[in-house]
Amino acid sequence: MTRLAGALLALPIAVAGWAEVRLSAELGWGGIAVADAVNPLWITVENPSASVFTGSLHVAQETGSGWRGRVGQRLTAPLLLPPGGRARLLFPWPLPAGTEPLAVWVEADGREEARLSVPVRPSLEKPVAVVGSAGPPPQGPAVFLAPDELPAAPALLSPFLRVFVPATLPPQAAEALAAWAAFAGGEVEGRSVPSPLPPPGEEALRTALRAHTARDGTALPILGLTVAYLVLLGFALARLPRGRWAPLAALAGTFTSFALLYPVLYETPPVETVVQYSISRSDIARYSFDVAAVSRRRAGVVVLDGQWFDAGERRSDQAYSAIAWEWGAGGPRTLVWANPGKTVILSRYGAPWDGAGGRPGEGWAGGVAPLAVLGPLVRAGEAVRVEVKSGREGGRAWWVYRARWDRRG
Repeated sequence: MTRLAGALLALPIAVAGWAEVRLSAELGWGGIAVADAVNPLWITVENPSASVFTGSLHVAQETGSGWRGRVGQRLTAPLLLPPGGRARLLFPWPLPAGTEPLAVWVEADGREEARLSVPVRPSLEKPVAVVGSAGPPPQGPAVFLAPDELPAAPALLSPFLRVFVPATLPPQAAEALAAWAAFAGGEVEGRSVPSPLPPPGEEALRTALRAHTARDGTALPILGLTVAYLVLLGFALARLPRGRWAPLAALAGTFTSFALLYPVLYETPPVETVVQYSISRSDIARYSFDVAAVSRRRAGVVVLDGQWFDAGERRSDQAYSAIAWEWGAGGPRTLVWANPGKTVILSRYGAPWDGAGGRPGEGWAGGVAPLAVLGPLVRAGEAVRVEVKSGREGGRAWWVYRARWDRRG
């Protein structure tokens, strides 16, 4: 009898421990998911069990069509929930046109614990955002937000056509609006924001990438050694039957010189090349705008720190790049698939640079793409400072160009 009572008392606890993880998701501001914009993706995970839940969250979506190809984008993040715990997570999620529903699921110990499908109906028309009671009544689609609902990430403002705001905002939201206006040309009504600065054009980035993947050195020494080697080879082979070994020694010397000189003048080209440009402004305190051009000689995955988004311009017959984001202890990282001979253009909002250690950009022949953009906008009393870092690790070669525009007024 005592054992039976103990078993009955333990039964509710065991059943609670077996309860499944609960999962819900919502894409877009006010349920409006805008095509070709970075939309907010809210995911709520609940742990109704009486034990700690440790697992991982996964999101996947396919995009494309039969004639331009299909690719996917994925997201992975760790999950740790206390007994009875609930987490509401926000992720920036790009929404290319022609996307399938989102698949969202939770795994633990290699086992799927919960899954749901989120229907997607992309809107081609951007809504206006009305914060508080600011602005006139909107004529088209609109999203109404409280001041504390404005995002602290500038990328999440890209679905809006215009934002009406009150004079007072939370500091992080105000900085995000300023960065969106300064780097993406976002329209803000109700408060002063910095003037826009166009980002480097895609063709300029592709040209810069080609310049960085070109081999260094000159072809003249190698061409001369090749001609000398071929001449001596014919000369030596004609005289070897007669027992003359001097031409053979000259041939060996030429070959050795060729073998030693080639690696010095011509370093083996990298398998992967990454050229990154980061633009900071003195009137934007929290953010820079970063763009990166990536290419590979062999198909494979390029890994970048931070969350980057596909920013390449494309025609209707061009597919997006397959991309994944992984969250870890050090923050997110981006994994993007690159095909041989194809350039992948990525962008993000990054950490600003204060210009320390840089040098004046005027007249600098460094080929820094942001300088061509900043130059026409620089006024008397203003300046641009630049910094270049580069390195090579195995088959990966990278360059980071940072430019800071010191605004006045």
